[in-house]
Amino acid sequence: MSAYSAAVLADGPFRYWKLNETSGTTATDTTANGNATYSGTYTLGVSGEPVGDLAVTLDGSSGIVTAAAGLGMASEHAQTFEILCRRTTITNVAMGLVSAGSGAGLFRWGGTGANQLEFVADNVLVAATSSVTHTDTNWHHVVVTYAGSGGLVSFYFDGRVEGTPANTAHSIAASGTSAAVGYDIANSTSYFNGTLGQAALYYSELSATRVLAHYNAAFGSGSGFFASVGKPGPRVSRRSGAASSGGY
Repeated sequence: MSAYSAAVLADGPFRYWKLNETSGTTATDTTANGNATYSGTYTLGVSGEPVGDLAVTLDGSSGIVTAAAGLGMASEHAQTFEILCRRTTITNVAMGLVSAGSGAGLFRWGGTGANQLEFVADNVLVAATSSVTHTDTNWHHVVVTYAGSGGLVSFYFDGRVEGTPANTAHSIAASGTSAAVGYDIANSTSYFNGTLGQAALYYSELSATRVLAHYNAAFGSGSGFFASVGKPGPRVSRRSGAASSGGY
């Protein structure tokens, strides 16, 4: 087991798809709570992922990874979405990273926020955006945490918290229907164009310390930092009532 996998499992994810398969259509859930299925156009067994594992490349138009019902996340519960990603092209078209079902939260790159990370809730609203623009095609460790019950949304990019966590009044529905990686499953939009690995969903809000530990396990200690060291990025902006492109 890699140091990264050990760090993820130590924090108790309720789904953890490494996306490291080399054949077939099944994405194995390391927690044994529920496998996912590859469909559309995708390439398995892609090398170069920071952890040293293999990854999957999605084509940006049909390739997705979907999980069946029974995720077990209650309405308004704290949650964390985490993934390693590398985009094939730089575009402001919304690219879904992790979606926990209709109304239950969508973590995506691009869309209304000009190559920024976004957390979408209420099916049609951008609940928060990272306010930091990223335009490259390198591998990155990206995380969004939600405190639950209309609480704080925090974004992390390569171990660093991006801005001051923002409150969101948008409701988060229960995710009892389905989940997806590389796709907005609620609206059949926002296909990811690039390579993904190590997708994890948590029934809790990871701390900045633990997010940094995960990043360092993947990329090497000392590269990332978090807000308490006094180097926060720009403030996370809240977009109350702003409609997202493509909806959710």
